[in-house]
Formats: sequence, structure tokens, C-alpha cells
Amino acid sequence: MNATLFNGLSGILTHQVGLDSVSNNIANVNTTGYRANIPQFETLFAKSMSYINSSSPINNDFEHGVTVSSNAISNKNGSYKSSDGEFDIAYAGKGWFVVGTQKSGSFDLQNPTVAATQKNYFTRDGSFSRDSEGYLVNASGYYLYGIDLGKISETGTFNASRNEAADNLALSGSNLSPLKIPEDLYYQPTVTTQVGAAVNLNKSATGTGVNEVFLNADGSFDLEAFLAQDMNALMDGDLKLIDALNYKDLTITTTLPSGKTESHTFTYGGSGSNGFKTVGELKGLIEAQTGLTLDITRDSSGNPAGCTMSLRNDTLYDMNISVSGKLGQKLGLNGNSENFSSGAVGAYNASATNYEVGAYVMLDNVVYRRTTSVGNSDPHTDTTNWERIDSSAIEGYNTALAYEVGNVVEQGGLLYRRIGTAGNSDPATNPADWEDLGASATGSLPNYAEGTTYNTNDIVSHNGILYKRTGASGASDPYTDSANWTKVGNDSRSTTKFAVPSYTSGVEVYSSDGTKYVLQSTYYLLDSGNDGVGERWEVRSAIYDSTGKSMVSTAPVVHEMTFDNGVASAASVAIPFDGGTITYNPAQTEDGKLSTNYTYVESSVKAKSQDGSPAGRLDDVGVDSNGRIILTFTNGKSEVMGRVGLAAFVNDQGLQKVGGNMFQMTSISVNGGQPVYSSGAPILAWDETGQLKFGKVLDSMLETSNVDIGAALTELIVLQRGYSFNAKAFTTGDELIKEAIGLKK
Repeated sequence: MNATLFNGLSGILTHQVGLDSVSNNIANVNTTGYRANIPQFETLFAKSMSYINSSSPINNDFEHGVTVSSNAISNKNGSYKSSDGEFDIAYAGKGWFVVGTQKSGSFDLQNPTVAATQKNYFTRDGSFSRDSEGYLVNASGYYLYGIDLGKISETGTFNASRNEAADNLALSGSNLSPLKIPEDLYYQPTVTTQVGAAVNLNKSATGTGVNEVFLNADGSFDLEAFLAQDMNALMDGDLKLIDALNYKDLTITTTLPSGKTESHTFTYGGSGSNGFKTVGELKGLIEAQTGLTLDITRDSSGNPAGCTMSLRNDTLYDMNISVSGKLGQKLGLNGNSENFSSGAVGAYNASATNYEVGAYVMLDNVVYRRTTSVGNSDPHTDTTNWERIDSSAIEGYNTALAYEVGNVVEQGGLLYRRIGTAGNSDPATNPADWEDLGASATGSLPNYAEGTTYNTNDIVSHNGILYKRTGASGASDPYTDSANWTKVGNDSRSTTKFAVPSYTSGVEVYSSDGTKYVLQSTYYLLDSGNDGVGERWEVRSAIYDSTGKSMVSTAPVVHEMTFDNGVASAASVAIPFDGGTITYNPAQTEDGKLSTNYTYVESSVKAKSQDGSPAGRLDDVGVDSNGRIILTFTNGKSEVMGRVGLAAFVNDQGLQKVGGNMFQMTSISVNGGQPVYSSGAPILAWDETGQLKFGKVLDSMLETSNVDIGAALTELIVLQRGYSFNAKAFTTGDELIKEAIGLKK
């Protein structure tokens, strides 16, 4: 037979296949996710022609015809265009979406089965929509397979997991099933159990008066807590920091009527005996060394009033005082006061008719109290009727001074009064010049003791106020018994108003039925600038109603937050809520954002985290670049419900075309061995962390056909010419046969 005729025929048939394949590419130029065909040819067979010059080094074998060797697919990505389809997605990279015909089916990428009843397919066409039951399907009604985390119940309720680690682990699995997202999906409310906050606490921004900060459970002023407050953690009346670290000195100078003068300087943070840190420590030093009283300002009933403190003269003597120093200026105490009166003791009057029992008098700067009968006698010498109460105002004997007659001095624990003539001599050895008045004394006015019987003219201090018993003896309370007690009008000087740096934050939390509440925390600065800890804040946290105005908690939970070199630290505390507790940390959020104490920005809530939520309805469905399906609800919550199934193959060319833009796995037997997948087993498209390995998913996008139309048209022309050439070869072969037949004639 004429080989030319045979070769031409095979060429015609083969080029026809090529033309069919390329024209099919052109036909599908606008088909979503279409993979172009690549027709490839090979020779049909060959025969040996060794009888022709068999000793020649040139091979003389002869090939016959052509046939189609394969119709491969193009694996290059198509173009990507945006789409308005609610569930349209595209995939850029190596891999395929997984679809299937079985609503109740499953497909394990690591243990695949190819069965007639299974029928899972692979496609690049990402145009999906919901069917009547809420399943995601393609245009052929095939179900989109993926990993479903099981958060959607059969009743259409979404149950949040609140366990991201468990979700990520499940999303790295391999077993796929049809994905279902109902249109009417209800987000079940979840009770808040974890709260974190990252706040900035600017200690110089604002403050709260001490009368609102230091309170007992019954609402009364907590004097003990106020006295424990760091002086450097207070503000003045203009809400400016006292800044005791830099304004640290307070000097008080007292001059008694005897002329005795003492000056005492108290230093914030000082290491000596006059160093102090807290308000209470300063109060103790002033009272111990000057005799003056530093106390919270009180009302007429003796109860703390306002936000100031008072420097009072509760001693037995009138005196002159002078207050100076930078801290004194910040506290508003600086200045001089002449005759800073105690009001408790009057000067002894020798011509007075009588003194009642209990009366206090001062003679030569020594305080006495009448002890027995009514009368008038010299307190210095009449030890029967007068008790020496205090002689601390008397100065010690000085050899350099000239003493006038009547002057009183102290030496060796004894008091002496100058007699005879003016001059200077040793009181202990010159009885002609000095009268021995007996032992010196140091005393003060007593504090009122409940139940104690007080006599007429007794003076006591009660709640920071001096009272004198004017009625008959009795045990009544000076505060309530104004008929028998009279206030003594001593002098005082008020400080600036005190405030504590503060800030209030709020985090919305939710009960099990979705009701909104506010976890409100108020921060108060307790310590500032101490060694080791830069700042220490007290935090009072409680649950309030949704307006943040009415407290729901029985009482606030009191805890602390510290800043050490600017780094916030706080122990988590349990806040009672909705029959359980909220674990709350005011120093950091769940994702690790920390609280700060910057003074160059306002106090504010920088970030907050909480795991509760109100009820909600499905609002939007999105797919991230890793193929995770994220549901967003009307309550503002977003959570992953699963992922789109994606599979990759070693040999995409081994997938079988089944129409509808789909491919399937097939088995082949190589060299008579066990069947294997021609494409190779499917490969998970994500790693153990759930991140895609070979590409990314594009939400609201579609992949167009990957046909290069210019190249396709060129190839079509080439194949057409090849077809024509082979047709010419065929007709030539036909003519040769006719010629050969004609030779018989």
C-alpha cells in the first residue's frame, strides 16, 4: 500500500483532533476556571530498513504516520476579576477546590477513596451559591467540600468556641465534608468569663478628692487609709501633683512665750530621723517634735470634712509659728502666725478671787491645774492645791545669761525661780539666789475616753477638737453633750485641698442571656517614685448596669496594679458576675497589649478584650487568604466556622476531565502492578498550622479561563495549514495509486 496515502490520512485525523482541542479552548475563552487543552502529537510507528546498506553508520529506520500523544491541560493561572456573588471565590496557586455529589459524604485528603458512590471532583471554578438547605453548591448542584468546625447546630444556632487554639488544630485536619451556612443563623449569647484591659494611667491628668477616695464600707472617712497615702501620690487643690520628690522640705519653727525657739525640718524620702513618706509619718513627726497637731479638717461635730488638713495648736501654750520650705509651699502652709493660740490655758492672776478645782493656769510659762479646794494661791509653792502639769516651755539654765528676779529656769530636772537680785549664779549651789520649785514636768491635754468621769474644768481632745467641761462631773460625750462641754477656740491653719490621681475605665461585658453590663474600674495612685516600684495604683472593680451609673456588684473588688520601670504588672482577680466569676486583668489584654503610665498622653483605655457577646444574626460571610470561612454577626462578633477544601496533586495531568469544569482521580496499573492514582494521591494544601502552602484564596473574585486567545488563534491557523498539507499528501498518494493501477493497462 502507498505509505503516502496512509501518512496523509493519519495527519488529517491527528490535526483534526488538534483543531478540535484548540477550537474548544477558543469556545471556552470566557468559561470560569477553565483549563486550556494542549494537544500534543507523536509518530505512529516505525519499521526497520536495515536491508538498505546495513553497514552504514546512519540509521535507516522509517517512521510512519502521526497520532495524538496527549491532550494535556495548562496549569498556569488565569486572570482574576471581582465578582458580586456572595460566595464566589478564586484560588491563586497550585491546587483545586473539592466538590462532591453526596450531601452526607466525606473525603479524607490523606486517605482518599475512589468509589462510584463517592464521586468527588476537583475544579478551579469558584462560583458557589446556597441551595435550598443552605449548602454551598456549584452550578451543577455539587456540594463544596471543606472542614466544618461544627459550630452551627441543626436549629440554626451558632455556638462560639472561644478556643482559637482548638479551632486552628481542627482547621489543619484532612477530612472534608459538605459546607452548610444557613441564611438565618442566630449567634447565641455567651457570658463573659475573661476580661483584659490595656489602659494609660497619667498621674498628672486628673484626680478625685480624698473625701471621696478614702471611705469605709459604711461611707465614713477612712482616716487610717488616708494617713497611709504616699505624700508624693497626692494632688493639690488645682489638681497639680504635689511632687514631693522635688518639693521635699517642710520646716516648722515654734517660739513659746518663754522665748524658747525650736526649728524642725522634715524631708520627704529622707534617710534621717526626720525623713517621711506617708501623710501619717509626717503627721507623727510634726506632733512629736513641735507639739502641733496635723489632722484632717473636721466639722463642728468632729467628723472629717472636705479635702484639707489642719495644723492646729492643741498644746497647753500659745506660741508663734513659722512654716517654710518648698513642700510647705505646695501644701499651702507657709507663713508666720503671731500668738498661735491654744485657748486652753489662761495666765495666772494673783488678784483673782478664786480658782475652781480643775482650773488650768500658766505662771512663768509653767502650766498648773487646781486640784483640791476652791481658792487662790501661788501655784509655784502651793503643791497642796496645785498640780504642775507641764514645764516644757522653760529653757535650761545658761551661764552666759543675766537673769531677772522671777525668772524660772530648768536644771537637772528641777525648776528654779530667781530671787534676791538680778544676776547669774548656779541654781543648784546658790539657794540664796534661786528658789527650788521642785521637779519639772512634761504633759499634754488628754484624749477623751468613753465612759470616763470628767470633772468641772477638765479639758480633753475629742475628734481633733478641744472641749472644756463646764458642767458638773459626768461621763457624757463632749460631741453630744453641749450643755456640759464647751469647745475651746484654738488656732489652726488649713492646707490646700488634697486629691488623689485617678481614672475610671469601663469594659462592656455580657450575661448568659446577652444583657450588657459594664465592668468599671477606678484607679487611684497610692505610691509614686518609690525604690523598686515606680508607681502603685489601687484598682476598685465592680459590675455596673449598661449606663455605668448603677453598681450591680455587692461591693467593689479591690486589687492593685504596679509599674516597675514603666512595665505594668497585675495579678488577675475574680469579679463575681452572673452566678459565676469574670477573670480580670487590668494590666494587659488577651493578645498581650500592656497598660502604660505615660504622662504625655491622656489617661484612656488603649485596648480591651472580653470573651462574652450579646445575641446576633448572621450579617456577612467572608473567606480569608487561607481559605478560612469567617462569619460576621450583627453583634459585631466575627468567628471562623470552617475552611474551604483545597487539594493539590503531584501530577495534575493525571486528572481525568469529566465536563462541567471538573476533574476526577483515576487509577492506572503500571507494568501490571498494583493500581495507583495517575495524578498521585492528593496533597493537603495547608500545613499543620492551617496556613496554605501552595497559594491563596481570593474572596469575592473569580478566576477566568487561562486560554491565551492570541496563541490559540495562531495555533488554529498552524493546525489548519497542517491539515491542508496532509490533505494534499493524501490526494498525492491517491494519484500515485491511480497511476500504479493504470500501468496494468
